[in-house]
Amino acid sequence: MSGDTPFEPRLGRIRDRGQRGTGRFGKAIRKRVARLSRKTSNRRIRKSRSVRGAQAASVSRMRGMPYPAFRMRRVVVKVHIARAGRLGGAKAFAEHVGYIERDGAGRDGERGQAYDRDAEDLDTRAFRERSAEDERQFRLIVSAEDADRFEDLKPEIRAFMAGVEEDFGTKLDWIAVDHHDTGQPHTHVVIRGRDAAGDHLVIDRNYLMRGLRERASRQLTERLGPRRDLEILRQEARDVTADRMTGLDRAIEKDMQNDRISLGEPASERSRFDRSLRIKRLHHLERLGLATRDGSSWYLKPGWTETLEQLGRKGDIIRSMAARYRSLDVANRLELLDETRLAGTTLSGRVAGTVILDEIEDRHALILERTDGKVSLVPLASGQSPADIPEGAIADIRFMQAKARRSDHTIARIASLSDGIWSEDRHASLEPESSPAYRLAHKRRLEALRRAGIVQRLASGDWKIGEDYLARAGAYEQARSGARDIVLRSRAGPDALVETDALTWLDKVDPERLAETGFGGEVRRARLERMTVLRSRGLLAEQETALSAQAREQLKANELARFAAAEARASGRTFQALEHGGTFSGRFEKIIDMHQGRIALVGQEGVFTLVRMRAGMGAGLGRDISLTRKTTGMDWMMGRERGPSR
Repeated sequence: MSGDTPFEPRLGRIRDRGQRGTGRFGKAIRKRVARLSRKTSNRRIRKSRSVRGAQAASVSRMRGMPYPAFRMRRVVVKVHIARAGRLGGAKAFAEHVGYIERDGAGRDGERGQAYDRDAEDLDTRAFRERSAEDERQFRLIVSAEDADRFEDLKPEIRAFMAGVEEDFGTKLDWIAVDHHDTGQPHTHVVIRGRDAAGDHLVIDRNYLMRGLRERASRQLTERLGPRRDLEILRQEARDVTADRMTGLDRAIEKDMQNDRISLGEPASERSRFDRSLRIKRLHHLERLGLATRDGSSWYLKPGWTETLEQLGRKGDIIRSMAARYRSLDVANRLELLDETRLAGTTLSGRVAGTVILDEIEDRHALILERTDGKVSLVPLASGQSPADIPEGAIADIRFMQAKARRSDHTIARIASLSDGIWSEDRHASLEPESSPAYRLAHKRRLEALRRAGIVQRLASGDWKIGEDYLARAGAYEQARSGARDIVLRSRAGPDALVETDALTWLDKVDPERLAETGFGGEVRRARLERMTVLRSRGLLAEQETALSAQAREQLKANELARFAAAEARASGRTFQALEHGGTFSGRFEKIIDMHQGRIALVGQEGVFTLVRMRAGMGAGLGRDISLTRKTTGMDWMMGRERGPSR
């Protein structure tokens, strides 16, 4: 018909009959209708109407600061949006609140005290309960340069949050805890993901990035007045020799071109002073091995900003360790791992303790006293709890082989066809179908890797790609994602293993990899005592230094028999050893960590057996299992789950 929209019928497959909506076509229609009928769209509309802080961020950009930027009081505001995720955020949200209230955070080493706009020493249980169903949680760290000038930070934080609520046009549900356990007093603020009306709280991105910091800076400047020349001079003098990232470094980074900075002749008194500070800072970076002078310009080593940030974190960690752990020597010997080069390796040692790497994202790290005499900081994966790894335990940390991104493979392929060089033009010529946005994404990836010291940007703007690019890019991803496996070898230290009637970690350690000092020296001494004990028991010949296969099996059997006897007494059941060719059926009841490894207890009425765990079998806990011992190993046949897993 004229005026009608052209319609071209397309035949589907024969099986798509559409009868009673039972075919694929019917299912597709139902899915589409369900999506359209969901309330999600209405919720999104409501969210978009109530984005908080957008107007304030815009006004801030227009009106500027009341004083020149260098006169404003400096405040760092770190922001993290913790999302509930698929499994809900109640546990993670509550754990963060518990962390910021931890012991030692107060001014005199006492427990951190929570407060809000009205209450002091707040009980946070009600706040945690209200937050249990939230989709997100806003976490702030507010750290003012002049925080040590205030006897009490609470009035300042309350005024700051009142200003934020004014910018948002709504009341917020928040708590705060002041911390004094670092060199710089700071405050943790936790904001619920809902506003006063109960709607989801959505905050403008620009306000999070700039508005919060500007609000805090304005308030502090109004409270204390603008920074005087003497204050500025003192702070910048401290920045010159600081082993951390400073404002001077950010100014240098901003003016760099192709990893170089040229310091021209000053045009004013102020610029002359700034140039002098930069030169002094560059000399300090040179002493750190991060900068090299070349005539009137300076070359900055790739990844220099990341190195400074690491040094700053190390300093904070050492200060924290000095107050918490037994040995300051351990803190002074601490080294940060270059995880980009650790893929496929294993580190062994004693867990000296744990520290917080990122207070706002709750990322922890292990302090590992290694058998080679070194002390390393090993970051845990995001969400991994240090509570599962007891202090004093001996552990192996295996750094798994990480995978590079798909974009990394594209970059490597383009570079291999272009004499080891990647550029947008070369990418476009070799892949003419690629879009500018696609190529820009690859350029941004390379910029991130440049800051990590993995690739080099040439003066032409092109990128030099090394032959080991894929391996180092993959290791970079590994370091960021926490791709590592932690295996506990013993919950007891080396001295406690000397007389243990079991195949212990001491019996397996390679003496060639033991240092003469530190933890390696302790292991050496304990190992010599261990060999004396084994000789007295007839398990080690006088001239031998390593156990025979027969002696190893004997020690394993002794440990297994000891546990089996204890379980038989406790449960009233009989232990049945599973011989070659034998079978056993029962419920996978529990997992036992022994010196020889993880052992599964499988039981039935009146009888049980113990078998060595196989990788990935932990998921079968609580299920019926049939076991068959063969010459090649143990066959596991999973059945149904009976009752809750233990």
